[in-house]
Order: sequence, then C-alpha cells, then structure tokens
Amino acid sequence: MSHATLESTHARPRLSVAELRRRALALLPLIRQGAEDRERHRILPHDQVRRIAAQGLFTFRIPQSHGGAGASVHDVIEFVIQAAAADSNVAQALRPGFLFIESLLASDDEAARQRWLPRYLDGAVIGNAGWEIGGANGVIATRIVREGDHYRVNGSKYYSTGGLYADWITTAALDESGQEVRFILPRDREGLELLDDFDAMGQRLTASGTTHLNHVRVEEDELIRSPLFRDGKAQRSIVTPYAQLFLAAVEAGIARNALDDAYRALGARECVPIYNALDPDTHHPVPPDPRFAADLGFLGNRLPDREARVEDFFLRAAAEWPEGRFLLGGSGWGDKPM
Repeated sequence: MSHATLESTHARPRLSVAELRRRALALLPLIRQGAEDRERHRILPHDQVRRIAAQGLFTFRIPQSHGGAGASVHDVIEFVIQAAAADSNVAQALRPGFLFIESLLASDDEAARQRWLPRYLDGAVIGNAGWEIGGANGVIATRIVREGDHYRVNGSKYYSTGGLYADWITTAALDESGQEVRFILPRDREGLELLDDFDAMGQRLTASGTTHLNHVRVEEDELIRSPLFRDGKAQRSIVTPYAQLFLAAVEAGIARNALDDAYRALGARECVPIYNALDPDTHHPVPPDPRFAADLGFLGNRLPDREARVEDFFLRAAAEWPEGRFLLGGSGWGDKPM
C-alpha cells in the first residue's frame, strides 16, 4: 500500500472487539499455512502481514472515540499469542505497529492521534528502524539537522523490525543540540534504503535488517512527540512494559506451538485442557443422573494440600447436616473416614 493512498476520509464501519476476534480466528489458519516452508526457504510473509492489516487487526486498541474497537491490552496479547503460535515471525513483525499505537495513546498529542490512527483504520502497516551498532546499548549516532522549512537525516539502523512489510517507518536521531528526535517516514521516501540482511538466529523473517537514511528529507509534520521523553528528559510510560509484555506474548505463542508439535509427534490426535476449567467447546451438559443427586458435592482428587480444606468445608458441613445428601467424588477418597 502506498502512503499516498492513506489520506482516506470515507466513513468506516467501526469493528467491535468480538468482530476482530472472529476475524483473527478466521485468519490464523492462513498465517499458519506454509510457515515451515517460509522459514526453510526464507520467504518473507508479506501477504500474511498485509492480510492482518486489511482485516483491521492492528486496530484493537484504537479508542471508540477515534473509530476503533477500544479493546483492552489483554485482547491484544491474546491475539499476539495466537498469531505467534501460528507463525512467530509474523507476530514479532507486528510489534512496531502495535507499539506505535500505544505510544499515541500514551502521548498528549491529540493532533498526532487524529493524523495516524485513521491510517491504521485504512490498513496501514508501520514498522521501525531501531537500534544502531558501534556504541553502547541505545546510543544514537544518526543525526537530523534543520534545512529551511524541513529537516535532513543521515545515519544507519541495524535492527528494523517489520520494516520491509511497512508503509511507514518510525525512527529516531539526535538534533544539533544532542536531543533525541523521533519521526516517521513513508517507505518510498527518497534516500530511505531498507535491506533484507537480517541473519541472526531465531525469527529470521521479521524483516529486522538494516535501514540506511541517506540525506533523507523529513517534514515538520512527520516529527513525533514521544511519551518516553519530554523537555529532553526521560519519562515513565506504559509503552515500555507494554513492549516487554508483547515480547513475552510472542514467546508464549512459540511455547504453545512447540507443545502442540510435541503432542502431534507423540501421536495425540487432540489435546484439550480441562484442569480446573470449563471449555464450552468440549464440555456439554448431560441428562441428570439420580445417582449423583445431592445437596452439596465436591469433585476433586485427594491430595495433601487440599485434604484439610475438604475436611473443614465439606465433611464438617456434612456432619452438621445429617439429613442432607452429600456427594464426594474423585480419586483417593475410598478409605477416608466419614
């Protein structure tokens, strides 16, 4: 999608959280399909990332007042875990886009929200050009200088998650006074060069390669106020823990996928979690059985950490109400004095 198509002003139907979940579940099999071949043959998942954007799945957290679903962080993390279980490369590549939305929500810059949130609603993908090499962690060597009514930036970034899938790239440089300046550029801006050279171990298809900024023009309205900095000073922000939570969600999805692979390797046709939970997709009511009719029932295996509580809250109640009918079920209770 070219950035030139993202100035849409047409009315958009607002998607509910339930609809976004439904779309995600429908899309997950398509994300999962071919993931191993893509990894083996280094095929970047352009189509999968585009489908996610086209289905509005970047927009979970956009407030209803701005045309979004107004979903919770929990809703986002649930989707990220599902996406990572399908293809962790795709899930990780989405991280800059979700983080940019969260930074807009944490900022006091309403004009920026009015400008950028509609682009997400229109299906834009936003990547980043992050860390540099050659210095301490987090040090920025890239420089931005004013040139009349605009700016010019020069430098290189060596960790640009999702950049090759994106319409817009967020990044940062230091100005003439040494202050960090964040800005966002259209992917096709002259002098912006993105390379597919990421060869680290792990998720090799996140498009986290090198980005060169060769005398790139930056317009005044492309500067972004970061919630992490104000008046040149670092600020506390929800964005930082959210970024770490996102990584943990990707790892949780990878673990879920590994567990599913292990079950399949062992020959399990299906694994359904039932411990201490009701799953409406697999647990269904059955006709009442008079053998199990009771005023109070407890179903659970006999274990040392729960026996005293069963005695206090179940067996004592049964002793105090001799006319009542009590049902105790589970393994190990056969020799328990009643």
